[in-house]
Formats: sequence, structure tokens, C-alpha cells
Amino acid sequence: MGLAEKRTAKAFQENNYPALTKEINEIAGKSFEYEVNWDSLMKDGYSQFYEDGWTKIYFTPLIESLKTICEDEMGKEAIQESLDKIIIKDEADISNGNSWSNFENKVLTLDHSAIYNIREVEERTEGLTKTLENGL
Repeated sequence: MGLAEKRTAKAFQENNYPALTKEINEIAGKSFEYEVNWDSLMKDGYSQFYEDGWTKIYFTPLIESLKTICEDEMGKEAIQESLDKIIIKDEADISNGNSWSNFENKVLTLDHSAIYNIREVEERTEGLTKTLENGL
């Protein structure tokens, strides 16, 4: 990865990431541990897509899924008791919204291509919601 990718990733980490994780924590009523493999998300020549892409690929589906699950106290309590850590990465180059999430041992892993199917937010949200609901 080059300087452009590093600069754009750093800007996202400083300007977008804190607000996104704060929103996630507020929806769930709990502060989670986050582990983001930033190096795996950075792809040469794609820095112009980081801000919009990373938000739509990883964070918007997570936010929308948690809103659905935490719409009542039962769902909120289930999340608070069952989820401690969220891992975000692009290691398996998955671009299917039905197979990008895994939830076990209180850890939610989101592993999706950082550059493909950016617009498929709804598919990722539905797949993630199913993954979470099945694990709660």
C-alpha cells in the first residue's frame, strides 16, 4: 500500500471510526472491544473508496442490524450478555452478504472484501442479522 492509502485510512480512523463505534455502542447500550485489521482493508489504488466503502461494507450493516435486534429490551439484553468483541477485516475476500459474518464465543467477526459489492448494504445487513439472531 502506498502513501495515498495510508493517509486515507488514517483520516477514516481519526474522523469517521470514532463516531461509528460510538453509535454502535449507544444502540447496544454497551461498549464493545473492537479489533480492526486496517492493513487488510487497504487495497492499492482504491483509497478513494475507503470512506464510503468501509462505512457501507462494515459499519452501516452492523448499525442497522443492531437497531433491529435491540428494538426491544429482550434483544438489547441478549446483545449485552452475548457480544463482547467485534472484529473487522478483509482476509478471506468474501463478497457475499450471507457469508461474511461469524458469531461465536462472544465475538462477532465481519470478514468482507473491502472493495467489492459496496452497495449491497441490505444483503449484508440481512445476513448479519440472521447470524446474530441465530447466535443469541
